[in-house]
Amino acid sequence: TTSYIQPLPYYSSQHPPSPPPPPQPPPLTRRREQSVCLKFYHLPYQSSSTAMPSDGIPNCPGLIRPDRKRNEVASFFGTSRRGALFCRSGNWLEIIDERTSQLEIRRGGTGDSVRGTRREGSRFSVLEFLSVAIGLVSIRGELAQRYLCMDRDGKLYAAAPQNYTSECVFLEEMMENYYNLYSSCAHGTRKRPWYVALRRTGRSRRGKNARRRRKASHFLVIHYDTPPPRSLGQYDLGRLLAPSLKHQPPKDQSYVQRQNMAKNMQAQIEQIQDRLENRRSSTSTHLRRLRKRKRRRQQRLEREQRRRQQRQQELERLREQELSQKRRPKLSGAGLLWSRPY
Repeated sequence: TTSYIQPLPYYSSQHPPSPPPPPQPPPLTRRREQSVCLKFYHLPYQSSSTAMPSDGIPNCPGLIRPDRKRNEVASFFGTSRRGALFCRSGNWLEIIDERTSQLEIRRGGTGDSVRGTRREGSRFSVLEFLSVAIGLVSIRGELAQRYLCMDRDGKLYAAAPQNYTSECVFLEEMMENYYNLYSSCAHGTRKRPWYVALRRTGRSRRGKNARRRRKASHFLVIHYDTPPPRSLGQYDLGRLLAPSLKHQPPKDQSYVQRQNMAKNMQAQIEQIQDRLENRRSSTSTHLRRLRKRKRRRQQRLEREQRRRQQRQQELERLREQELSQKRRPKLSGAGLLWSRPY
């Protein structure tokens, strides 16, 4: 008997075997048509032409390439970044875990799972950016292990890994001022996308009310994966963020002095305005005083007019008396100065 050894295919001889697939996430419980990653997580075990389904993200189908190979898609999904999102309104994006949100609700707070904070070193502000496709990312809180999502009403919420759906996929777009925009791929339209936005108070703005040119929709990505600076003060985060908040490039020391002078002048003007407003008790009282002044002025004018008329009448009476005295004949001791003819 002769042993027959089957020759290796040409593809295997030319290309080395692909690396082992990444570990699978927990099983999904939502319906298959609502999940974006249901097929995507199992890409290494499907055919070589299988790509991410575009029916789950109607706003971003053009970013999904159907000709992407199996190994290429699997390696692309494995990339992730670690950092934070700083909103141009002055807040850091936080994703709160369920336990902390319930404690806040018991204490009388709002208990929002997605909110903004002014604290730079918040433990909930550390995020993970998972690449889903070209330009598509999913944002997950490192401590809470929950994904940032947007529902059909445009409200932001945090979802557990087992509830991962197409609402947790966002389109990342960089603007000309180096800020990023994150629009929902599940809701909104291409002409009117729904953006992730934070108010100055820290509350999230609904996606249908967010606009592209508003500061609440602009986010600056702070990368934590980059190596630390060589020397202290090489990268000053406050100095880099302050000019970008004003949408102005950094200037010299004279510009800072002029800016401080303008702030002082504005503060003085506000103090003067506050003093003027404090003098006025209320609007109704001020109007009542104005009417009273107007009425008194009118009465004073009427009195002066009556006095002028009385003086005029007195002058006319005196003039008539003078004329009547001039017309009377002059009398002497003996009688009249002239004699009447008999």
